[in-house]
Amino acid sequence: MKKLVTISVVLAIVLALAVSEVIADAKRYSDISEKLGNFVEVLNANKDDITVSEVREAYEKAYDEWEKTDGLSLAITNHNLIRALGEKFVYLDTYIKTDAYSDAYATAEAIIKTVNDLKREKYPDISNIF
Repeated sequence: MKKLVTISVVLAIVLALAVSEVIADAKRYSDISEKLGNFVEVLNANKDDITVSEVREAYEKAYDEWEKTDGLSLAITNHNLIRALGEKFVYLDTYIKTDAYSDAYATAEAIIKTVNDLKREKYPDISNIF
């Protein structure tokens, strides 16, 4: 009976950790997506000159949110996808510095879509279990 209780407790702990990982990652990806959405709004408001400080500040907020735990994401998520997202942030920074509005807008939208896909993939369902 002791073994059954011990195994049950261990399984409960593992399940609790798995659920907390899903919830934490989904919240993190939602926060990044929200900050990037705000960035796109600021970007659209400054189409003529995206090198202004408002655009830079909105980008920095989104990038800081991304950078908070990107190392952890490398450990628990598809590391190729996480690295690709990190590279897209670098591209976005360069497009802002060079005042390339259309490239910055397209890259920001691509990052948002990828982050939302990452969030969706975190929730277990039949299609991503098998």
